Amino acid sequence: MKSPQGFIPPPNTPPFRAGIDGAGCRNNRKDPRALARAGSMMMGDKRASVLAISLWILIMLAMLAVSVGHRVSMGLRMSKYQRDAVRAVYAAKAVSDKMITELEKDINSFDAYTESWADNSSIFKKYSLEESEGEYGMVTRPKEAVPGSEDVIAYGASDEEGRIDINKADKPVILQALKVSGVDIMKAGDLAENIIQWKKSPVDPLLEKEYLYSMGYSCKGSSFSSTEELILVKGMRELTQEKFEKLKSMATIYGTGNTVKVNINTASEDVLKALAMYGVTLVGSTDVNDDDAAALVVAFRDFRITGKYFEPGNLNTGAIRVSLGLEDTLSDNRTKILDALVTSQVFSAVSSNFRIEATGIAGGVAKTLTIIYNPDSHKTVFWHER
Repeated sequence: MKSPQGFIPPPNTPPFRAGIDGAGCRNNRKDPRALARAGSMMMGDKRASVLAISLWILIMLAMLAVSVGHRVSMGLRMSKYQRDAVRAVYAAKAVSDKMITELEKDINSFDAYTESWADNSSIFKKYSLEESEGEYGMVTRPKEAVPGSEDVIAYGASDEEGRIDINKADKPVILQALKVSGVDIMKAGDLAENIIQWKKSPVDPLLEKEYLYSMGYSCKGSSFSSTEELILVKGMRELTQEKFEKLKSMATIYGTGNTVKVNINTASEDVLKALAMYGVTLVGSTDVNDDDAAALVVAFRDFRITGKYFEPGNLNTGAIRVSLGLEDTLSDNRTKILDALVTSQVFSAVSSNFRIEATGIAGGVAKTLTIIYNPDSHKTVFWHER
């Protein structure tokens, strides 16, 4: 039925609700309030998503900033270390050059630790070309223990020829050096023989096979190139670190001449003891023993403590005996040992090769140069940086 105004619904028709008609079916009419609520919910979801994404981006940017900052910080620290390391090396070079100049100035006929190159703290304790508190170089060496003194470091070079040249030493000398190092007599005999065989040429074929089988490398069959090479000799790795280091401290490869020569002005007490014990074997008498050798070493030590030294022209038995205050050969076993050593010509009082342990410090970084210098030939025969 139509009215003049349009369609007239039948009586008892339920009121219209947007979206669902009276029969429970969807209609096409849209409620503005429902649309507004739906739009609001959608906007809220979008804002939450945007916020979550923003937070993740911030977290990732923060992590990236921390990572970049750490890398930059590490780079700056490494750059500073490299700069200080270079400066430390140059500080070590500067003080080593100063020491070389000091060695070149020494033109007398003897070499002893009483000279300016040997212990001069005014120059070699803190040497710097510039007025810089944290940048300097120093030259040090172990100092022989003196009764009543706590000084264990001297600021100067050390004499390589105050040591035993293992390339020129024969088995009896090496044996005594091993015994002084604390190696028992049976083991010392085997090691001394192994050292001799290591540098012997040509290498024994059976020994070569033994090295290859048990050690994994060949026996050298020529002179030692460094004292560190001793560790390659069969049996050496069985020694404790203390014993090996003590042996190495008595050894050198920078001797002069064709036979063992040791500067008795600069030889350590351990080296003197090894030589004196070698002298006991040269005497070959049951009345002379290692206790007599130790007594002779004490006589040398007491003589040198007073600042005295031997000169090349006074290395005969009589002159040394008088200097040390020993009795004649017939009544003093120390003199018998001394005479045997003088006869074997192992004593010297002048040297040609000196060890310079120069350490440079800059910004807390330390670099050390080990240099063997020969002032006679004006040559650096060894150089190592660490």
